[in-house]
Amino acid sequence: MGKEDFTAARQTGARALRGFRRLDDGLGLADGLRLYGRLHRLEQQWEESRAYLDKSIELNRPFGESISLGEALFELGLLEQDAGQADAAREALQEAQQIF
Repeated sequence: MGKEDFTAARQTGARALRGFRRLDDGLGLADGLRLYGRLHRLEQQWEESRAYLDKSIELNRPFGESISLGEALFELGLLEQDAGQADAAREALQEAQQIF
């Protein structure tokens, strides 16, 4: 993603998600979903991004205030900001800040 090669990022992300699911690695899956959410945000695909980030947050919540949860909330805040949803962005970013 950092090189803006979204095709390669999507392919790598899909392989990672398959691997985490196969291993039944919930936290790995949550991180993969967070990165997929970021990818869709960068491509301005708000609904897809939100769906991936919401699932990542859902998987992370049972583990408490973890760094992974904070990162997913931060990504959600950036998404909401980019999508023009200031109140939702503020809420997600404030929760992320409390974790960090």
